[in-house]
Amino acid sequence: MSFREMQESHELFGEHLVDFKYILFDVNRYSDEELFEIGNLMSSVFAIDKNEDAKVLIDKLKRTIRILKNSTPDQWVRYKRWLKRIFSNRFDDEQIKNEIIENSDIVEVDYMVMNLEVALDRWYDEGIEKGIQKGRIDEKVEIAKKLFRIGLPIAEIAEVTGLKEAEILSIPKQ
Repeated sequence: MSFREMQESHELFGEHLVDFKYILFDVNRYSDEELFEIGNLMSSVFAIDKNEDAKVLIDKLKRTIRILKNSTPDQWVRYKRWLKRIFSNRFDDEQIKNEIIENSDIVEVDYMVMNLEVALDRWYDEGIEKGIQKGRIDEKVEIAKKLFRIGLPIAEIAEVTGLKEAEILSIPKQ
């Protein structure tokens, strides 16, 4: 069915109504293997877009290298734009979005994927470290709450937890 035929009273607009046919492509009905077997840029985009795990994303990007090397310069520009959007939605890292993706060209697609992998590994390690640090702080806050509830003075709570007195005073005393 065409776009024009889907519009109510399309006959009234004659040739002035845009007309096109489209194909509904339900990406969820295809496995990643099937999408990569299709072997075009669009199917690889759909395969990559299906997963949010950084390691799987890199593996899928590696599988697209052959496809990307056969793409036109216009397709490459569009692909990089799409890739930046994907990474912007998932990762808050300007190096990935600007330096690695934007400054790459179609000849260096292997290097772009390799650099993305290195950057994501670094980002992942930094995230783990931030999570550990936050966990340590949260634990100190929980200990401070318990000590406050049993009536320990603020100065002693600060000494036991390593938190500053001002930090302890700002903790909700539930």
